[in-house]
Amino acid sequence: MNLSHRRAGALSVIALLLVLLMLAGCGSGSTSKTAPTPTETPAKPTPTVASGPGQNMLDTMTHTLDNAKTLHGIFNLDSASQAFNGTVETELWKAAPDKSRTTVLKSTLAQVSAGALSVSDGQQIWQYDPAKKVVYTGKVSHDANTPDTQSRGIAGSTGGQSQSLLNVIQSIFDHSNGTLRSSSTRVNGRTASDIHVVPRTSDSGADTTSFNYSGEIYVDNATRLPLKVDLNINNLGKITVDIPQLELNKQVDNKLFTFTAPTGTKTRPLSDLSGNQDTGKLTLAQAQKQAGYHLLSIPADQGEYTLTGVTALGTPGLQTYTLSYMKGSQAFTLAEGKPLANLPGRGTATTIRGGNGNLYNSNGNTTLSWTEKGVGYRISGAISATDAKQIAMLLS
Repeated sequence: MNLSHRRAGALSVIALLLVLLMLAGCGSGSTSKTAPTPTETPAKPTPTVASGPGQNMLDTMTHTLDNAKTLHGIFNLDSASQAFNGTVETELWKAAPDKSRTTVLKSTLAQVSAGALSVSDGQQIWQYDPAKKVVYTGKVSHDANTPDTQSRGIAGSTGGQSQSLLNVIQSIFDHSNGTLRSSSTRVNGRTASDIHVVPRTSDSGADTTSFNYSGEIYVDNATRLPLKVDLNINNLGKITVDIPQLELNKQVDNKLFTFTAPTGTKTRPLSDLSGNQDTGKLTLAQAQKQAGYHLLSIPADQGEYTLTGVTALGTPGLQTYTLSYMKGSQAFTLAEGKPLANLPGRGTATTIRGGNGNLYNSNGNTTLSWTEKGVGYRISGAISATDAKQIAMLLS
């Protein structure tokens, strides 16, 4: 799997914490509108891959996960970052190429509700918020431009936010240099190998991704599958993913990939999901004062654009601000904040505002991401790549 086709960037009930880890963009839209294909940029230098037993283990795990037909696992995410401090336990089922189900079993985070559910049968996506008694649903858009590597095996090309955490783990396996530190570590009562990982570098010595981290991956010596991922991530802090259960290629009941809304539940289109977290409504002036640094926005003299709302997410000093805009009948958002800086971009590399960025299209939604002066930016919506870049150039 190519890393650039697995990284992510969207907010949802289940993936709210993960937005600061990888900004996933998987299946959060419902429209089948196709955005223009971004202009390709010259290929980057071939990454330098480490050799040795640690690297061999990472390569073997990536191959195993790539070729799995079904997966069932428990993933316990523990964040000790300043932005989010707490734990979320999720249970994941997947069937290649595009069926998935994720349930939040436990959560100590106010932003993520226990019982939250995300389901895809490959044609339809449901995302259920039990706290609000709302299910967001829409059709899966199968993009003809989706690379074969993304529809292959357990990775899948659809499934909404349910596959985000799995893709984080696979991305690290695929795009790290690994060094074996120990082959006799005990994790979850099992004997494991400890592999120290850092981002892979190019031949020029430059980091091939702005996702800067170092940490440990613990691999079960018997199954050769991951037991734990323990990372220190630049600008975020300590993130741990404990995997007490992980099974591949076992029979999975197809009924798991269907969903019936509970009695009394409201149904809304999936496109309404973005920005629906109760993060506090602000005016732009209030958000500007709260941030303590300049927030980019579309100038007021651009009368065709209407600012419909501003929300803030996170703890003071490490907040992300989302500005919601309308242009006629088109809606899009601008998310910005220091916690979003230098996170992995998904899709095609591009140049924007004098720097490097990424363009990605999924299910008719385009995301343009970049970092500028230590602040990360994400423009997202059912808009074209050209529109996204034009909006970015208007910001001041």
